[in-house]
Amino acid sequence: MIRSFLLLIWVATCAAPLLYASQEPGRVVIREASGIIRSGDKLLVVADDADGRYFELVLPADEADVIPFDPAKVREVLLPGAEMALDLESLDRLSDGRVAFLSEQSRCLIAEYPGRSGRYAVIAEYDRTVAELGGRGLEGVAVTAGSDGASRIAVLWEGGYLEPRDVTSQLRGDICGKAMKPVILVHDLEAGGKAGLVRNPSLRIQLEVPTPEGDPPLAQRFRAADLVWHTPAGEGGDGQFIVLISSSNAPPAGSPKRVRYQFKFLQRFGTDGRPIGEPLDLKDVCCRALDQLEEKGTAGMGSEMSSHVREARDLLERYGWENVNWEGLGWFVEGERLITIYDAVPKDPPFAVIFDIPEDWK
Repeated sequence: MIRSFLLLIWVATCAAPLLYASQEPGRVVIREASGIIRSGDKLLVVADDADGRYFELVLPADEADVIPFDPAKVREVLLPGAEMALDLESLDRLSDGRVAFLSEQSRCLIAEYPGRSGRYAVIAEYDRTVAELGGRGLEGVAVTAGSDGASRIAVLWEGGYLEPRDVTSQLRGDICGKAMKPVILVHDLEAGGKAGLVRNPSLRIQLEVPTPEGDPPLAQRFRAADLVWHTPAGEGGDGQFIVLISSSNAPPAGSPKRVRYQFKFLQRFGTDGRPIGEPLDLKDVCCRALDQLEEKGTAGMGSEMSSHVREARDLLERYGWENVNWEGLGWFVEGERLITIYDAVPKDPPFAVIFDIPEDWK
C-alpha cells in the first residue's frame, strides 16, 4: 500500500509539468524558445523548458517581419507518447510530412510513430559522442530531401566552452577553458520509417568556426545553436549549411572578468566543414527589421504586444545586444528568407524576426 501510494505521488509529480498550471487561462507564454519552423500559415516553436510539447502560432495577416508570440494567440500542442521528450532544442519537417523534434537530453529525434497516427516515439537515437557534456549537446536539426522519398537529416552538436557548473570538479581545470568545435552528423531516414540507433552516420563534419582574436578562456569563441540545409542555384549534391553561431568567453571561477556574449552570426559551411564566404551579422539584420517595423507601425500587433516589442528593443539597445541568445533558425521561404527566434533574453514572450538572405548566397 505504501509503495502504491508513493508511486502515485511520483507519477503525479512527473506529470505536473504537463498541466502548465502556472499559466493564466487562455494565455500560453513561451519561455526559452529554442527552435522554429514555418508550416503553411503557422509557426511551430519548441522550447527547452517545455517537455513533450510544441507551440503553434497562426501567422499574422499584415506580413510583418517582426512577430511577437502573443500569449493570447499561441496554442500549446502535446506530443502523445513523448511526454518524456526532455529539453527539446529544434524541429524540422521530414520528407514524408512528419515533424521531427530533437531532444538534447535524450540525444534523439521524436516523430509520429510509423503506422500509429497521433502517437509519438523515438525514430532516431544518436551515439554518446554527441551526448550532452558540460551543458553542451545537440542543438539543431535540419532536413532536406533524399532519394526515393527519404529524408537527409543533419543534427548539430553545438560545441563552445563547457559550463564549469555542469562538469565534475575533478575535470573542470582540464577541459573547461578550451572551446570545442561544433559537429554535424548526417544520416538518411526512409519515408515513413525509423532509423533506430545511428551507429555510422554518412557524414561526421567538424565545423571550422571563425576564431576571434585572443586566447581562451577569456577570448570569444563560437558555439552553434541551429542550422538549415541550403542548396544555392546551380549547386548539386548535399549543398551547404547555414549555421547560427554565437560567441562567449569563459572566465574561470574567481576571475574579475564577466561572461560576455559578443558576436551573433549566420555562417555558411560546406559539407567539408569549411566556412563559405563572409558571415551575416544577426544584430544588423534584426536592427533593420525593427527599424522598418517602427516606420511601418505596430498597430497590427495590438497595444500590449507593440509595447512589449518596444520594451524588448530598448533592453537590447541598453545592453548593446550582448546578452540576446538567438537559438532557433528555420526557412520562412526556402532558399530566400529565414526566420530566427531568441531564448528568454531580453524579455518573455519572445519575438521572431524574418529576413532575406544575401543575394550572393542564393
